[in-house]
Amino acid sequence: MKKAIRLPTKLIVALAISSWFFFIIFLTFFILHSLGIYTHQYSGFGIDSNGILYVGTDSGIKKYHNSEVIGEIYQQTSRGYSFTVQSDDTILLSTGYEFITMNSNGTVLIRTDVDGNTRLESEIRKSNRVFYNVNGSAYSVKHPLLRTTVYDESGKIVFQMPLLDYCFRILMIVFAIGFLIFGFWFIIRVNKLRNKVQTVLRN
Repeated sequence: MKKAIRLPTKLIVALAISSWFFFIIFLTFFILHSLGIYTHQYSGFGIDSNGILYVGTDSGIKKYHNSEVIGEIYQQTSRGYSFTVQSDDTILLSTGYEFITMNSNGTVLIRTDVDGNTRLESEIRKSNRVFYNVNGSAYSVKHPLLRTTVYDESGKIVFQMPLLDYCFRILMIVFAIGFLIFGFWFIIRVNKLRNKVQTVLRN
């Protein structure tokens, strides 16, 4: 019969404190994200014929003019989505199970089922990497130092992930790495203790 391994009190305390710490941190991130305080992942972008930039956030599609938010459109879903701006300035949004066409004010014009239309879905996602406006000018999305940034053809920045969103993204990555490191450390300590106990029992 194998003898149960009793963890040292210090190790148990370290596990309890660390678990609560990571739990509170990630819960805080989750609540702030749910309240729309910050956006972790963008869901697309596009520019209409008037030069208005549309950026898909978790709380909705924000409209920018001269780097200032001038409006926001409800994304018609609480789930993940992607979208693009079409040549007639309408917004084509995909929720994964249906396509929704809206005007620039967010009024729904058409709803159609996806029905395996992977080509249109692919075009939307492709436009989220490189977008061409009605004049044929290209705008590309890059992530220098993990900060989402949109550039025009000349390399000028037309949109950059807000500093608050960027800070939360970096913090999430740092805490996720910290959580993994702690997990590996704890497993190593338990394995060392197990090997020590087994050595004592054999002797």
